[in-house]
Amino acid sequence: MFEAVEAVRQAAYETGAPIHAALPTREEQAQDMAAMEERIRACEADIRELQAETVADVLRTVPGLGVVQSGSRGTATSVFIRGAESDQALVLIDGVEVNSPTAGAFDFSNLTTDNIERIEILRGSGGTLYGSQAVGGVINILTKKGEGTPTASVSAEGGNGATHREVFTFSGSHGRVGLSGAASYLQSEGFRKFNDDYRNVSTNLRLDVTPVPQGWLRGFFRYSGAEVGLFNNNNFLAGPDPDARQRSDFVLLKGEWEHALARGLSYRLAGAYVRDNLRFFDAPDAFEPGSFTVSRIPVELATGELQVNYAWRDLSLTTVGFEFEERSADVRSNSSFGASAYDKSRNNFSYYLQEQLRLLHERLFIIGGLRVDDNEDFGSEVSPSWSLAYLVTRTGTKLKGGFAEGFRAPNFNELFFPHFGNPDLQPERSSEWNVGVEQALWGQRVVVEVAYFTRRVKGLIEAVLVDPQTFTFQAQNVGRVDVQGVEVIPTLRVLPGLTLSGNVTYLDFDTQPGRRILRRPSTQGGVIVNYQRRRVRHAEDLLTVTLNLRVVGGREDVEPPTGMFRRNPMYARTDVAVSYTFPSPLWPASQLTVYGKIVNLFDRSYQEVLGFRSPPLHYLAGVKVSF
Repeated sequence: MFEAVEAVRQAAYETGAPIHAALPTREEQAQDMAAMEERIRACEADIRELQAETVADVLRTVPGLGVVQSGSRGTATSVFIRGAESDQALVLIDGVEVNSPTAGAFDFSNLTTDNIERIEILRGSGGTLYGSQAVGGVINILTKKGEGTPTASVSAEGGNGATHREVFTFSGSHGRVGLSGAASYLQSEGFRKFNDDYRNVSTNLRLDVTPVPQGWLRGFFRYSGAEVGLFNNNNFLAGPDPDARQRSDFVLLKGEWEHALARGLSYRLAGAYVRDNLRFFDAPDAFEPGSFTVSRIPVELATGELQVNYAWRDLSLTTVGFEFEERSADVRSNSSFGASAYDKSRNNFSYYLQEQLRLLHERLFIIGGLRVDDNEDFGSEVSPSWSLAYLVTRTGTKLKGGFAEGFRAPNFNELFFPHFGNPDLQPERSSEWNVGVEQALWGQRVVVEVAYFTRRVKGLIEAVLVDPQTFTFQAQNVGRVDVQGVEVIPTLRVLPGLTLSGNVTYLDFDTQPGRRILRRPSTQGGVIVNYQRRRVRHAEDLLTVTLNLRVVGGREDVEPPTGMFRRNPMYARTDVAVSYTFPSPLWPASQLTVYGKIVNLFDRSYQEVLGFRSPPLHYLAGVKVSF
């Protein structure tokens, strides 16, 4: 359980595919050199055993990541990688960037786990393959491929807070065609007296076709529509909001063609389109009798990519690529304070070259690369990177290290938002070093990984108070911030079926006077205990019990309604999930799973974001039929 989540499990020499295999996608290439890029993978089994509804629930278990949500289900959810800002984490769905052009970061609140095969996390700067936004790292969510005998499943579950969730999935292939998909509905009335409800409708499809030998055509579609009541919208007035609502519609389309022309030579063409339409409504109420707001924020991203790979024997892989991206946003807001709007777009052209070497009988791996981003507004940025990994065969010790430079262009809100934007902003620039060691003991029963990193970001963009009388803020390049950290990730398999894994992350920030790091603790960690037992009553049944303890240290935040800085205290949360799968008497060759989970088992009162209480103890129980 959580072999990929607990630690960097896959060193480069462990990859099964030969280096001259068909052209890997950008995410698959990064997999191939996992040890050098500090990559973690959460697979489908991990997600299932957690009984995670959303991707954010899975990311809470990952070493080096901090997840904060502003209250109940459906409220804004941010992710910090190794202490970096949330808008310095590049988020991809099936290799397609989904970071907001307006806010910079991606809001994970509505992204469900339906039909997800794995989640890959690159801790540290993205370097050659990823470019802008990947200062802190990369999160890539990958949809399950349809293959094998066609299967389907239906599940239904319910719990407190008038919560219920229904999911339908299917997957399989026939001849040269593979198809997988899912549709789900989640509804909850929340845990507040009013205006805390949440609804989410999500669906996704993946189509794989092999029209010619060594030629692969893929198509991806994803949609989610959500609506949430914002009970905490009036926190700055020290009162609830009875009618503030937020709605969103997210659409992703992607098509790609991959073709191996000859042994060792292949190419890939891909194009994608993303649209996220966010709407906010707040009518006058008792706390703000004369105030109203109506906002519409549709954003779009259109991308294209050409990548060529050439492999020479099993020693080297040369990758050359070109990417195009267009971002656009049409922001419209009307309120009792007046109207504000902007309509902007920006293009970015990228070129990259990367060389991968496998030497000394696949004990030494070296990667070097260079990326050039030609931004319409900010000119050219060059991002070099290199990494290496070495296996000491006598002891089984894995040593790895690397360096990468990166940059982040200002988002549209930082540049153009009325009374806040600053068109004179410059990009943030970063440099990062990391080293690590992984050691297995007692025949893989104990695995310990230790990693150290240090990152410097110059020209960090922050909101600065420019007029105390009107309380006006403006986005400015405020200087630099240094962060260094240590991650310790042990895994123990002491008994058959029982796995104990843990992680601890220590962060140390060095900033200029007056600069504050918000919502990122200096210490956090967790322990996951997973027990699996087969043949409890039948030859084909499986019992799984997962206990997840997460501890997050104290961190600084802004307290509403005073606007003063205050320390948000440490909290610990315990979740437990149980499932039992056995042959179903309903249909031949079908399985029945009964399952349940309790989140916040000990009903702790805590706040991931200061002033926004996180949900109390809540539970879900359900049944799933697979056939």
